[in-house]
Amino acid sequence: MEIRAERGGGRWRLAVWGGGTLILLAPLVAMQVTDQVAWTPFDFAVLGGLLLFAALGVELAVRAGSSLGYRIGAALTLGLVVLLTAVNGAVGVIGSEDLAANRLYLAIPAVILAGAALSRLRPAGLARTLAVAAGVQVAAPVVAALAGAPAWAPEVLVATAVFTAGWLLAALLFRRDAASRAT
Repeated sequence: MEIRAERGGGRWRLAVWGGGTLILLAPLVAMQVTDQVAWTPFDFAVLGGLLLFAALGVELAVRAGSSLGYRIGAALTLGLVVLLTAVNGAVGVIGSEDLAANRLYLAIPAVILAGAALSRLRPAGLARTLAVAAGVQVAAPVVAALAGAPAWAPEVLVATAVFTAGWLLAALLFRRDAASRAT
């Protein structure tokens, strides 16, 4: 694979890697000024791993996609995966992070990773994958509610709507990229 030098490439790299570093440092700084934040080395390792995954994913997306829409779709997808995983692990989407119903949300990143691999990062396949991810996002609180979890709380409905809209927006960006390549 040939790596092309791009105009402005240093700026996006600085934003991605520098932004990830600042996000990782934020809880460390917060721990110095308040007792409300008490992270363990494991917490930092998990967040660091998620941010590394996202930053490397953005690097791959920049090389795999030539259009701005593809790159924005990839960055949005990766950001949402990291945010969903971090929120779910830290406080839980449904109730407490210890509530078993929150494990349903692990299916969403799994669907996205499997779909990305199966589609070989092609935009049409990624569009379908993210449409499926949106469906799983909507199904998770329904399944949780059927199992007796407090899934109809307003914050769960808002999180479901926001993440579903994000998955669908990324799907639309990939779909538009696929259509422009076909013509």
